[in-house]
Amino acid sequence: MLLFMKGVMDKMTNSRQCRIKNFINDVLGISLVITPFSAERLPFVLKDQYDFFVAVLNNYQFLFLFNKGGQMPTPAAIRKHCDMLKDYFEYDVVYAADEMTSYDRKRLLEQRVAFVVPQRQLYIPVLGIAFKEIFGTRQEKKAVLGTCAQLIVLSFLHHKLPFPMRLSDVTKLFGYSKMSACRAFDELEAFGLAASTLAQRERALKFMKHGRKLWTAALPFLASPVKKEIELTSFPPELEKCRAGLTALTESTMLAAPRQRVAAITLSTWNNFCKTSGGNTYVVSHGGEVKLQLWRYSPSLFGENDSTDKLSLFLSLRSDHDERVKMALEDMLKEFVW
Repeated sequence: MLLFMKGVMDKMTNSRQCRIKNFINDVLGISLVITPFSAERLPFVLKDQYDFFVAVLNNYQFLFLFNKGGQMPTPAAIRKHCDMLKDYFEYDVVYAADEMTSYDRKRLLEQRVAFVVPQRQLYIPVLGIAFKEIFGTRQEKKAVLGTCAQLIVLSFLHHKLPFPMRLSDVTKLFGYSKMSACRAFDELEAFGLAASTLAQRERALKFMKHGRKLWTAALPFLASPVKKEIELTSFPPELEKCRAGLTALTESTMLAAPRQRVAAITLSTWNNFCKTSGGNTYVVSHGGEVKLQLWRYSPSLFGENDSTDKLSLFLSLRSDHDERVKMALEDMLKEFVW
């Protein structure tokens, strides 16, 4: 097993070397000459964290270090590790990563740490190679926020997150990885809704607006939480339902109750139920007693009394063309505590 794992890791290292070599050749037209590097003399903290190889570029020798796995070290830790390596290697050090958030990239640039992200970014200041976005990889701005970013906005509006909010606050509340939270922070900055700062030596985010003003600014970028709607003969007693749609709207407005009861669960909950308990036997093509909404996130996350929260409810119904529904939604928001 150990030999197998070593073989897998060696293949990963070789693949990374090839991608870096090809990337630099494509960008600079320079062939990178790679040679092995023995890490035996290095402190355990470095050997345990990174893989290494030496490369010659434009007659300069560099030591490239790749994170072995898990979460990327903080930019400050990378800076410290690069300084430690200077006691064992007399040439410049380049940090290599498979991916990198804009925040980490900014911090490494500020500390003048050379780095490369194959097919995306290259920064080697000793050669005068400034940071670049390569081959049109700068993506078009998405029309809407991703789920994690949207949840951050909704959580803040529901007073569930502190100001400023740290990455650890987001990962603890939603269970997302640090990388996912970083991407969400990047999105919120890119859409002009928030700005990064530091709180207790950790990346944090501050919204530019608050309350109703934040809602108004974010609304064009917020998506309906509903991924799919299906009709059921009845609601399965094994599942915990959350009132949603027109059923939830009638509870807080003067709108008449709909013919069909509307409930919501997450898409993943429904898929698991179908696999384990035959959920598909409840599904009908039309005329069902219950309309079931399958959500991107938990409909009860911010809700109360077995009903979804008002902001998510608004997002799920704002495309309804019925003027009575539109008026009821506006009345509902007037009662929301911003």
